[in-house]
Amino acid sequence: MINAPVQHFYTVKRGDTLSRLARRFGLTIGQLSSANNIANINNLIIGQQLSIPKPFLSHRVRSGNTIYSISQMYGVDPQSVINLNQLRPPYTIFPEQRLIIPPGLPYYTVQPGDTLYQIARRYNVRTNQSINFPLLQVVNQLANTTIFPGMQLVVPYAPPGGGGLIAYNSNHGGSYDLWLYHPANGTHQGLTNQLADTFTVPSWSPDGMKIAFIGLNYVVFVLNLLNGQLSQIDQLSQDDVLTIDWSNDHHTIAYTKGNQIVLYNTLSHQAKMINNQLPRDVQWYPNGEELLFSALDAGGMRQMYKINIDGSNEVQFTNQQAPVNFLRLSPNGTLALFTSPGASISIIHTLELDTGNIFGISGGPLAKDYNPVWSPDSSQLAYSATAFDDEQGYYSQIKTVGSRGGNDLIKSTSNCFSTPIRWSPNAQSLIYLAGCTEESFANSMWYVDLNTMNPIQLFNVRGSITSLNWSST
Repeated sequence: MINAPVQHFYTVKRGDTLSRLARRFGLTIGQLSSANNIANINNLIIGQQLSIPKPFLSHRVRSGNTIYSISQMYGVDPQSVINLNQLRPPYTIFPEQRLIIPPGLPYYTVQPGDTLYQIARRYNVRTNQSINFPLLQVVNQLANTTIFPGMQLVVPYAPPGGGGLIAYNSNHGGSYDLWLYHPANGTHQGLTNQLADTFTVPSWSPDGMKIAFIGLNYVVFVLNLLNGQLSQIDQLSQDDVLTIDWSNDHHTIAYTKGNQIVLYNTLSHQAKMINNQLPRDVQWYPNGEELLFSALDAGGMRQMYKINIDGSNEVQFTNQQAPVNFLRLSPNGTLALFTSPGASISIIHTLELDTGNIFGISGGPLAKDYNPVWSPDSSQLAYSATAFDDEQGYYSQIKTVGSRGGNDLIKSTSNCFSTPIRWSPNAQSLIYLAGCTEESFANSMWYVDLNTMNPIQLFNVRGSITSLNWSST
């Protein structure tokens, strides 16, 4: 089941400031002010309703806390805290226990002088940068645009609009499958039927006409979106690294299998093999004649290499004392990023391929930096940095940084320990996943405009979302 995203509201009380509220809800002042279009951050009004752009919150119980006092602190209904945490009478809680807190009430109470247009403008109900106030009328089933003080209105997050389509993997239909989300109108479209698995990641062809993916039983599929044709290409094993990359002419996919790089032409259905020592993360250079990949050197350390598509002229780029992991070539083919040394400590580096210069990314506070991805223009990368505080526990900072390490900035946060991130085609926005608990995958997809840093929930599901990818066209 796919649920329409709804904003949650906190009512300002005496003594509240924007900085205190941002800290309480695990947000930046910029995020909270952008979500509510607050021009003067020092001018909050008692009774003012603030939209809280957060999937849910974590509260660490302190001595003397009760369900009622906690719900009062966050401005939510006590029953919603009880329901979210599946508490039973007499609703006893204990110090150091972590409770999930809904981010406010799921409705806005209309104030004197309000109109649907003003509410939509104040809380960023916009599609293609235009105020989408008719959406308020539709979701609240209003016969006309007339509203009056005291009415409780659901305020949705509007689909953002823009180019491209978002493919994602989810089990909200009962089994893991690939789906399409249309940012222009917020609709969803199923693409497969019981063919994906938790590890499946959709890979778009550059023209946006095909999706390659590794699905159930490690089978490699290619789906043609124009005619619906689904081709079964190959079968891998659980020991293979499950990444796929398309050539710029959108005809050939590259992936690795055992000790081979496989190049499969989706038009001729011909495959070419290049032997190497456990290659991984193979990617096409923009010229279509060379490949970047990682493989084991003579000493068994994973390094970065380039090779021609006929298997000739192999060049070794790195001689690291720690393995080169999660290798990604920039879209313009001039830089490569990689992480090292491994899962417990994961630091991002970028390499200038023509000079060999390596740049370290400062990263998050715990040196656990995951899922880096290049911007379409190769000038930046986005990544997920693990952080921790007493209230939220572990969470992720959604960050962007320059291609050589400068201007490392937090753009949003997710309550997932690590989340995949993708850029919009125009490099002005990011999408990422949230809604994790310690025992589960994410259940919601979020969008942040990098110019306003205002997080918007695109949708949430009854189930899990494990991956996402935004087409370039």
